[in-house]
Amino acid sequence: MKIRLFILLILIASIVIGVSMWLSSYPEVVGIFTLTFNLSVLLTLAFTILTKVELIKIIFATMLSAMFAIIIAIMIDVSFDPTSHNLLPFEIIIDIYWLLIACLIGVLPGALFRWLKKRKHS
Repeated sequence: MKIRLFILLILIASIVIGVSMWLSSYPEVVGIFTLTFNLSVLLTLAFTILTKVELIKIIFATMLSAMFAIIIAIMIDVSFDPTSHNLLPFEIIIDIYWLLIACLIGVLPGALFRWLKKRKHS
């Protein structure tokens, strides 16, 4: 059952982050990564509060989903302009770093919520 929930978390995060990234027009958005960062914070917070999945798995699922969406967006960009992502490996490394920070920012209040809820019931 936990594997299904983990896969469901990845699927939900992929759909939310991916669709919002792919349907937004780049000039109108402050930055496509800003959108991904904010959604990663919100999704990890929601997953932490609404599920009992381990925190590291929530972080991993959200990061995996966001990276999936970013890589697809990069593939779409490269199909239009092959020179648009010349520093792709560095982009990926920087994205992973910032996504980890976003997920930690989202998971910490959720972990506090879990702790307070557990303490209240004890």
